[in-house]
Amino acid sequence: MATQHTKQIAIDDLIVGMYIVELDQPWLQSPFLFHRHRIGRQEEIARLKAYGVRRVTIDPARGLDLVETLPRPADGLLPSAPTLAPRSLQESTGGAKREQNNICHSPLSRPRGAPLPGLALVRAVHTEAITAVQSLFEGTKTGAPLNSAVAQEVVHSLLETVLSQHDVLAGLIHMRRFEANLYAHVINGCIFALMLGVMQDLDETVLACLGVGALLHDVGQVRLPRNLVRHPSLYTAQEQRLMQTHPHLGATLLSQELHMPEDACRIVAEHHERLDGSGYPQGLGGTALSPLSQIVAIADVYETMLGTRQGRPPLLPAQAIKELYQQGRAQQLDLSLVERMVRCLGIYPVGSLIELNTGERGIVIAINPGNALQPVVHILWDQAHQRYATPVTIDLAAPDADAPLRTIRDALDPTAEGYDLATYFAESNGS
Repeated sequence: MATQHTKQIAIDDLIVGMYIVELDQPWLQSPFLFHRHRIGRQEEIARLKAYGVRRVTIDPARGLDLVETLPRPADGLLPSAPTLAPRSLQESTGGAKREQNNICHSPLSRPRGAPLPGLALVRAVHTEAITAVQSLFEGTKTGAPLNSAVAQEVVHSLLETVLSQHDVLAGLIHMRRFEANLYAHVINGCIFALMLGVMQDLDETVLACLGVGALLHDVGQVRLPRNLVRHPSLYTAQEQRLMQTHPHLGATLLSQELHMPEDACRIVAEHHERLDGSGYPQGLGGTALSPLSQIVAIADVYETMLGTRQGRPPLLPAQAIKELYQQGRAQQLDLSLVERMVRCLGIYPVGSLIELNTGERGIVIAINPGNALQPVVHILWDQAHQRYATPVTIDLAAPDADAPLRTIRDALDPTAEGYDLATYFAESNGS
């Protein structure tokens, strides 16, 4: 039921830019992963109607209001959202604009917007977050206390972007394949933790605490020798023991900050502990671990697998998802949380390069919550691996009747195949 801060409206009155908090249909039967969602494309409204939604509840404080006199946006155009990033981030990025999507027409698929709309804004938020956390971490090297206000501001920015553009964020991370960089790692880990926290339907206060803990989970590494943190190959036994002190070092740093939530300190202390007791530094397990720590542990493991790890090559997103699930089955990680993470990211996460049974190649640009094996794919290359003049966007779970039946044959390594996916999307989105 709508409260004084929200209002119920008819589905026909829903427009791009509104923030929905409730549907008149069960969320498990809806096309969205998250219970709270900013409408980013006209296509999303059509999908809600197709699922039988007739009335929705919106929060005007977090999106457009029914009484606003703004013209209805064109298909695929997302108006600027002031709550998407703190003012300092918006100003420093020059108020990054969301660009209008180019609509491609093809006889093989119905018209759709350009892939990953809003990529420029999401990239700006991500870059500013990395810069902010680098300054935050570097400050602790001089003995200065952690600035919890900066950490909270970064988390607020990332959470708002997760709630409105989680698919674009995931695509950015998966396509860029970040190098072993501490600051990018903690930002990406924080994003994945917030995604999983939202899937858990945690309230905003708990999400904020989760985000701060995830953002600072590796802050203890700034107190270790720099050559150890950037070690390109496997650690010796002595180096491994030294590295395993970083959770304790980080928790100690957080405990010195008066306004730091206790649960955030626990996340930092426990993010390398495992349910079966095989983790470190204390070998805790089972109910001794904070549920929030387990969320961050899953996000940390997944993000780490996407990058270079002590001389080991990064895993493809689909490979990392499989490995994450195996660790859940082995009871190292909470299997129920891992399964939610898989549902959130998909078997073939957004940003994955895939080859279809037709021989065509493309990039996953959206997942279907109810069908993890059949995402939405932006097909760029034909059977001979030549670039299509007009790319084709198809929903594998809802193919057009006159189109060939397509299924995913395999996930490919963009680097090995010679594709720079991030550059392509930057060009196609005008960013």
